[in-house]
Amino acid sequence: MSLSLEIETPRLVLRQWLAADRKPFAAMNTDARVTRYLLPLTAPESDALADRLAAGIDEYGWGFWAVAAPGVATFIGLGGIKAVAA
Repeated sequence: MSLSLEIETPRLVLRQWLAADRKPFAAMNTDARVTRYLLPLTAPESDALADRLAAGIDEYGWGFWAVAAPGVATFIGLGGIKAVAA
């Protein structure tokens, strides 16, 4: 079961991963501006990571969410949310 919660601000939407995110996520994971700081991933590695991130959100209710910019792009990257003790 996929968690359907979205967090929306005036400029961004943090949401569960979609199948449509795979291609831009794979492109991001080979972009030199990204791989300067993170290891590059092949498309299958990128897909596997997206699957793990989505599963983590389903299991824990937090993790690394897909980020969209409404009216600009349906996927612009990812952002982390973590539960903290009150």
